[in-house]
Order: sequence, then structure tokens, then C-alpha cells
Amino acid sequence: MKRIIILLIAASTSLIISIAHAQVQYEIIDITVPNSSDAIASWGTEVRDMNNRGQVVGQYWPAYEPGNAHGYLYENGAVTDFGRGGITAINDRGQLLGASQIGRFIYDNGEYTILDSLDYNLAPKNLNNNNQIVGFIWGGNLSGNHAMLYEDGNITDLGTFGGVKSQANAINDNGDIVGYFDMSNGYRQAFMYQNGQLTNTFEGNALDINNNGQVVGLCGDITKSYWQACLSDNGTEYIFSLGGNGEANAINNLGQVVGRSWTESKQNGFFHAFLYENNVITDLGTLGGSHSIAYAINDYGQIAGRAQNSMGEWRAVVWNPVGTSFPPTVVPEPISSILFVVGGATLGVRRFMRGRR
Repeated sequence: MKRIIILLIAASTSLIISIAHAQVQYEIIDITVPNSSDAIASWGTEVRDMNNRGQVVGQYWPAYEPGNAHGYLYENGAVTDFGRGGITAINDRGQLLGASQIGRFIYDNGEYTILDSLDYNLAPKNLNNNNQIVGFIWGGNLSGNHAMLYEDGNITDLGTFGGVKSQANAINDNGDIVGYFDMSNGYRQAFMYQNGQLTNTFEGNALDINNNGQVVGLCGDITKSYWQACLSDNGTEYIFSLGGNGEANAINNLGQVVGRSWTESKQNGFFHAFLYENNVITDLGTLGGSHSIAYAINDYGQIAGRAQNSMGEWRAVVWNPVGTSFPPTVVPEPISSILFVVGGATLGVRRFMRGRR
């Protein structure tokens, strides 16, 4: 397993937040699936999600089977291949959400549960630790995609919230759902669906939500190819950038946000993975290439994504805080609950300090 130590310097930015300078030290761990394609034109190994156990899932393109993606699970340096298809998400219980030639499924400790419906086609996107799944449905009597909740074999059609189509992207352990809906005029609105009500919307797309109700995604006019990474926290939006367009792909329960941002305009710059925390955005860099992107962050601050090397090849990587083990030493459940409470308390202090500014 290849490890590279780098020192990361927080980048300056503008818009509605003030930026300080900080130093964060990470090691980059290359977790690219062996025998995956490394062609410059290929994605090689894609990362989709990572849990608090340090298990990473996604899909890769085997060099021996051009054009066909396989789902995989990376754990403790070993890779499990799930055949043609892909793994979309994994929760802290180690349950996998994916698709293969057998259909769309949950995989739990060696057993497959097939997700199907007689009425609709299903596209599951995310699951929480309570076995609730969100995504979208289509077909049947529907005129377009509808956001949905799948639970205990039952589908709840969430509708389109007044738009022409919708999609749910993530669900937290409280059952709060985020996603987007498209209006008839072409504009896209992010939504948060809580206790049967639409409680928060902004122009853009909501991609993730943590257990404190903080929402991340991209804000802006997607129809005009202008959007930036954003955090919606208790009704206040925070915009952050390394210089150009971007999106925030994930947030953990401590409020740390990861994603990608162009370093200049989308036409002229490169996009880099970033970490956003305490009003500071940090460029996570690459493996010597032009681009990188972060897709997931767990509650230990470990970040999973992809980065290009100097040859332009895409590699699957984990940015691991120096001094911590990967995979992490998972704490017992009662201590995990304490960490969640501490995270909530930290969030409260941050909001209090914002209110005093």
C-alpha cells in the first residue's frame, strides 16, 4: 500500500465567509483496486462512500474486461469484487447498497436482499443506519422521476414538490431526506424533507445531510453552468470556493465538509478536492496530476476520493490525518453516542459564536 506524506495549506477565498490560514497534515493512501484500468481516458477506480469503519465502496473497470464496471468493497487492504455493476453506499453497520446482474440490492454479512417493485423502476442512492433507503423511482403511471423512500419493502413516493421531477440523494439517521426537484422553467431547487414536510429549499442541489441537520451540496444557477459548494446550516447558507465552480459532496457529524472546487474558472482551471471546516477551506491537492475530488468523510476526519498522478491516471485514495490509524480503531457504541453528543455541542458553540459576530 503506497503512502505519501504531504503538508496542506488552507487556501484563501472570498464570498460570504472570512478565510484564515491553517496547516493540516495528511498522508495519502492509494487504495486503487489491483488490475483496474489506469488509462488516462478511464476513471480506473471510482470511490462512492466510506463509513466509520474505514470501509470504502465504489466501482472499478477491470483491465481484463474493458467497458464493464464492477462493484467493490475495500477493507483492511483487501478488495471484495461484487461483479458487474457498482456499490453506491455503505452504512456504519457495514450494509452495502448496490446493483449488479442480479438487480439492485442490499448486501449484509453475506446475504443479498433484492430491492424490487411491481409498480416502478428503482434507483436507490443512499441508506442510513436504520435500513432506510432513498433515491428515485420512474415508470408505471409516473411522468418523470420521483424522489422516494424505501423501507421494509415499501416504497413511499415523495412526489415532485411542485416541479416536474425530483430525486432524493441522502438520508440521515433521523430520517431527514435531502435532494432536488426541477421546475418547469429549468431551474433546480434543493430540498430538505423532514417529518413529512418540505422544510428547507435553496437554488441548487442538496447532496448530503448529517445527523445535526446540516445540509451540503451546490448552490447557484445550474442552467447557466454557475454553481459553488455550499453549506446550509439552520437556514443560513455558507458559500466556499478555491476560485471557481464546485460542489460539496459530503458532511460528517462534526460539520466537516468535503467535495471539489475548480481553482479558477471552469474553463481555465483544474478542480481539486477540498476540506471545509470552521470557515476555512483547505486544498487537498493531488498525486502530482491536475485533478482530484473528495466524495466521503467519516467521523474520524478520514476522506475518500480520487486523485490524478503525474501520468494523468486516476487513483482511488484516502486522505488520512497523520497520527491516526486507517482503518480507524472503531470505538464501542456508547462512546460513539458520546462523540455524537460532543459533535452537537461543538455545533452549538459554533452557532453561538456566529451569533456574537
